[in-house]
Amino acid sequence: MKKRISIMLLIAAIGFSSFMSYFHTNHNKNYKTQLNRIYGHTSRKLVSNREDQGNIIMNFGQFIENLKETLKTEDYNKLIKLNEKLDIALKKSDMERYYEVTGEIFEIFSKYGDYLSYIHQKVLNGEVLSAFNVVKGNIVVNKHITNKNPSENNIKSYELLWKRIKNIIPKSYIGKITNFNIITDGKANILASVSGIDTRDKKWELNVDKIDAIREHGLLDNNELNSTIIHEFAHILTLNSSQIEGVIKPESDNYETSTSTTKENSYLNKFYQRFWKKIYDEWKEANESGDSEKKENFYKKYENQFVSEYASTNIEEDIAETFTEFVKQDKPKGKKIKDKKILFFYEYKETRKLREEIRVNLKELSKNQNKEKEINDLGEFIESIKEKVSSKDYKELIKRSEEMKLAQEKDDYDKVNDVYIKIDEILQRYDYILDEILESINEQRYLASFNVISGELSINDEMINKKYSKENIKRYKSLWERIKNIIPKSYIERIIKFSIDTDGQKNVMAYVNEEDLNSETWRLTIDKIDAIKEDEQLNNEELNNTIVHEFAHILTLNNTQVEEGIIEDSKNYCTETATTKDNSYLNKFYNKFWKGINKKWTEAQESEESMREFYEKNKKHFVTEYASTNTLEDIAESFTAFVLQDKPKGRNISEKKILFFYDYEEAIKIRNEIRKNLKKLGSLK
Repeated sequence: MKKRISIMLLIAAIGFSSFMSYFHTNHNKNYKTQLNRIYGHTSRKLVSNREDQGNIIMNFGQFIENLKETLKTEDYNKLIKLNEKLDIALKKSDMERYYEVTGEIFEIFSKYGDYLSYIHQKVLNGEVLSAFNVVKGNIVVNKHITNKNPSENNIKSYELLWKRIKNIIPKSYIGKITNFNIITDGKANILASVSGIDTRDKKWELNVDKIDAIREHGLLDNNELNSTIIHEFAHILTLNSSQIEGVIKPESDNYETSTSTTKENSYLNKFYQRFWKKIYDEWKEANESGDSEKKENFYKKYENQFVSEYASTNIEEDIAETFTEFVKQDKPKGKKIKDKKILFFYEYKETRKLREEIRVNLKELSKNQNKEKEINDLGEFIESIKEKVSSKDYKELIKRSEEMKLAQEKDDYDKVNDVYIKIDEILQRYDYILDEILESINEQRYLASFNVISGELSINDEMINKKYSKENIKRYKSLWERIKNIIPKSYIERIIKFSIDTDGQKNVMAYVNEEDLNSETWRLTIDKIDAIKEDEQLNNEELNNTIVHEFAHILTLNNTQVEEGIIEDSKNYCTETATTKDNSYLNKFYNKFWKGINKKWTEAQESEESMREFYEKNKKHFVTEYASTNTLEDIAESFTAFVLQDKPKGRNISEKKILFFYDYEEAIKIRNEIRKNLKKLGSLK
């Protein structure tokens, strides 16, 4: 496991929620039928009238003022009073009254067209940064909704974002998008969403989250963005006026959304009849129960039917997720139902043409992507913004970045944190966030990087300019399959990123890093040269041992085992950045085996020679020499021996460390599962 520079440099994970679409966030019940489910009083209180990333998140009072000339005087005056009533209801936490007032507001706005009656709720929720009308394929600021003109830098970013969308979505459909909003719900939540804004869904609105979509130095965060655009386009494709009736027809046997019956030959109806009809009642029961465990069990039962776990949310998300894979993947053989769902789209001339057009568009974008300047370290980033910051701040940033570099080389983590805070304070004056800059830089250094979605690899679009060959993709997928076939199912979902790296032959074969601040999700990185032999075969025995070892770090350092941060008055064992919980494996292991030798181990850190002497004097304490590196590596090496070896008699301390895990029912179950997996691979007798 590699050390973290500091807790503040951790990368926040982009969970699969980025693929979620607004259209279905509220269980398919949009504003037309379930008005009160939309309004978010908490977000209104938190973000009203504050400035965020160079844009105004306007409050509802400002929104009404902007519409003064559009509204009738009577309606304008009513809305002003209703807005005051909303504030009173919020102060009193009277949610019944709050929803009553929002209903009255909706009735007024509904007189002024579908779009206005729709967008006002987003303003109430405090989500809107900037709003645009789409005119002849170009975006124009909607001043009724945007409180003041976005800055020139933000406009450039939004135009770049819109250009990306326009260059992916097929020309025959891009005209259906009449409104484009820049929103945010915070980092790593909903990346993009679509919603029909007229009664027949002829016109559509596309919302994109600025924080998730645009990197700190103004370039697009292509990671997941392309896939999300395709996913959202799939909703427009399958739910537009050519596909749905616009009303519920009770006598029809066709599939119904929450607001409309689908047409007989629509994609959604055909998809439902073929793949969902038999399981629909079971899904409905699990979905309406509100029980997350029942929903999870439904997915596990029918896992082979869905291209991703999110696809099991409902039929609309299933068809959108499946269409996305239809576009991105090669044609499958069709052995599993999820493969047959992808093959479903090959039956239609229109979807085959759309697939071809989108794939051509993506290839063109891939060529152009190399024009973006790659930022390799913090110093290069500071140089790239030289013209945007004051001369004084530029010099200070250069000075501090050098200080941070030296502190990292000396492993002086307290100094790193101090300098980090000073750099971040300067950058925030210019709307940059150091965490996100470092995340972007870190992502670029890998030979290859993948998102892991429901146990399957998805190419990280940010790395597409690396031009993976089919041979390399095959190698990396083979590596991932080996990992997936060893690590227990109950833990594989914690790995959300998989990377390929190298530091040369016979150095570090693999390592894991936390991908969030809570140690809940992880990245696993494998060294290509060490893991794959010259004959293209996997380095079986050493690779298997390493996978078990790295899994041991996830097992002993995840959010069920540690609390982030150092709790000063705690008597429990602390890593450099976290405090172990009372009954954690690591705390128990430390107190049992390390408390008595920790002082000598600390003294031995002065040189490699003294560390070697420490090991030789305490050889019987450790299952390998590497285990003497520190407590974290010791428990990982001991766990690996626990899994791979027969039960020892406990003659010395190293054997007692192996026996330590036999005291835990979970550890025994995990051992049995991994050994069973290794036997299937022919790696264990």
